[in-house]
Amino acid sequence: SISGQLLSLLLFAVLGLVLGIIYDLLRPLRYFSRTGLIWDIIFCAAGAVGFFTLGMHSGRPDIWGIAAVLICFCLYINLLSPLLLPIFLDIFKFMHKLQKSFFLSFRKLLFFVKKSLYYQH
Repeated sequence: SISGQLLSLLLFAVLGLVLGIIYDLLRPLRYFSRTGLIWDIIFCAAGAVGFFTLGMHSGRPDIWGIAAVLICFCLYINLLSPLLLPIFLDIFKFMHKLQKSFFLSFRKLLFFVKKSLYYQH
């Protein structure tokens, strides 16, 4: 039916947008880590799972569904990504600083505990 095909096309379009968001969320991790290949594999796996799930839902992924994913992904990358990526980068930098601060405080605590236990004997 036409409504079923429209729903399928809409779901593929949403998959394109979701893949764009996942790409932007993984981009800071790729920039600041030595293991960028792992994040690329995760992105490809997310895309494959999305295609497989929607393909099983609609019977088979047709050329229009694949085109909808590609068009929406490209629209996201060109229109929304320049607005959202700086926010994602700032959040990542804040989380990284928070992590470094936490580990530094934890090391100081361990040093203090070790020093206290060493002097008690």
